Amino acid sequence: MTQHTTRILPRYDSAERPPWLVHGAKEALCAALPTDESIDWSEFVVRACDEMATAADGLPGFPGPGSDPPSAVRPQAGGGTQQLATRADARRGHGGDAADESCTPHGGFEVAMAAELLGGIATRAASPYEAHDLCRTAYPRCWDSALDEAATSPHAGLEPDPVLYDHSVSLRSVCEGEAPRPAGMYEALDAVMELAHDVSAASSLGLSLAHVAPSPVVWPPPEASPALSVARRDLDDALAGTRVSQQEDAAMLHSYLWARDNPDVPDPSPAEVDRVQASVQDWYGSVVPAAVRLATATFAHAYEWASVDTDRWDPAVIAYAHTEAYLSIHHLRQITDSYDLTNGAVYSYAWWWCHDRRLGLAGLRELASNW
Repeated sequence: MTQHTTRILPRYDSAERPPWLVHGAKEALCAALPTDESIDWSEFVVRACDEMATAADGLPGFPGPGSDPPSAVRPQAGGGTQQLATRADARRGHGGDAADESCTPHGGFEVAMAAELLGGIATRAASPYEAHDLCRTAYPRCWDSALDEAATSPHAGLEPDPVLYDHSVSLRSVCEGEAPRPAGMYEALDAVMELAHDVSAASSLGLSLAHVAPSPVVWPPPEASPALSVARRDLDDALAGTRVSQQEDAAMLHSYLWARDNPDVPDPSPAEVDRVQASVQDWYGSVVPAAVRLATATFAHAYEWASVDTDRWDPAVIAYAHTEAYLSIHHLRQITDSYDLTNGAVYSYAWWWCHDRRLGLAGLRELASNW
């Protein structure tokens, strides 16, 4: 298995991810996604690459031929978009002249565009419902037991929807539209997510859903990578050192947010406001970056293990690795949006995947056409 170094996505408006790049990729993804027809994964990636290549020279701020872009995304002197897109060395992203400026780890706007595109596409391959379905598949007895307990508990006071006992029915299908979610679904979800997270946290391997991996893989899974072990310790240390990790501060934060949006709730005192602001600053300064690093390391570990070909992006493997990454930071769900953190991890891995392979638009398009 590839030993992955944990690197998170560069900040928006940094030299590596300037605004023209981020906005251009979003426009290409929207243009590539049809509204009235179905499209498979590989065709979607191919279309997105075509849209990005076509629109690139018209993007505001795009460093086209003859311009002087930032060094982090500087093209080879005298080479325009089309010239770089057709280079044989960039086609597969392996070999070639290591001194070529268009193929440096950060360099080459072709690589930058491919990385931004793949990151945006990969986050669309997994949804919360896919994560929930994977956990239900992994722990079906826990799911059913949670439904039974909700039906008999004097505190729950609900009758679970019978459809939830039918494991052949996907959660996505029962949650379509604007109808209320089936009664008992959230209780069952909490139970299986907690169990999966506990298994993951107690495991030295960190793959709590290994027996429902979507690809043929070896058993048992490999040991946790050094990057994963370090990331776990870093998150534990960050949680131990921040005020928000304490239950009373978490409750105060929620009360503060509730008072802000509800005129019937009295405003917090100045001392409470100061404490909440210090907690939030603590949280976003230390815990959130550590959580993204852990989710990224977990995603890399799970994706590289479950994938039979790490040069092929399989939506089923993405969904599996996405779920593992989510579970690795699942205990943060009461404070921040774990799905946003997990999407950031998926985006990070996809972004660096292209940079590590020096893979431009043409190379990504060629790989995708064979997926």
